[in-house]
Amino acid sequence: MLLWKLDWEVHILLFSRGHIDARIRIDAGSLWRLTGLYGNLTTSLREDTWELIQRLRRVDNLPWLLGGDFNGILWMDENKGGSDKSILGVCQFRQVVDDCYFEDLGYSGPMMTWTNRRDGDQNIEERLDRNLGDSEWKAVFPNAKVVHLGYNFSDHIPILLKLDYEDKREWVKGCRGFRFEHFWLKDDDCEDIVKEVWAEYGMVNSIEGLRGKLAWCAAKLEAWSKFKFGSLQKKII
Repeated sequence: MLLWKLDWEVHILLFSRGHIDARIRIDAGSLWRLTGLYGNLTTSLREDTWELIQRLRRVDNLPWLLGGDFNGILWMDENKGGSDKSILGVCQFRQVVDDCYFEDLGYSGPMMTWTNRRDGDQNIEERLDRNLGDSEWKAVFPNAKVVHLGYNFSDHIPILLKLDYEDKREWVKGCRGFRFEHFWLKDDDCEDIVKEVWAEYGMVNSIEGLRGKLAWCAAKLEAWSKFKFGSLQKKII
């Protein structure tokens, strides 16, 4: 369901059981695009959701905001409890984000947006809900921020997107910086890369030198991961 104020200019472009796509203009400002999404709940059919996003990308080139419940995570640490998430599924989601030139808008408040509401060892929490914007949309709304509110009656938390953000509370940036993935440790190449980088430049005696080695190590690990697990993804598909 999509609701809006009477003085907003809203035109619905496309819709289905899993999405609503609209063009929006507020207060005679820039025209932009909003897509509300509900990702396929069935893991084996999740690729349909990623393909839908790819098709929507080709509809027009307006500044684009995509938000909703994706029923998938972008990073392994966005899941707490339950069984391990599919590495392939995470890679597929990231690939769609990259292909569509999206950036996570970040958030303030609790990290996880969904819980199965069970206690103890049976509890599972995940960050399934998020807002993604392309660079054009972020240029139109440079002060936009996302606020994760507290749980109420639903298993999902309500999420507030402020287009003109002035709150000073702590905000977790959603940029695609370096993230060390725990599953890398299961591959012997990971340790070899770290040892190779550390040995390549010898000892360092300054903070700047240490930062340089860490940055180079991060770059090497990301390149290795993209090559190795990207190739693995294509073989599985």
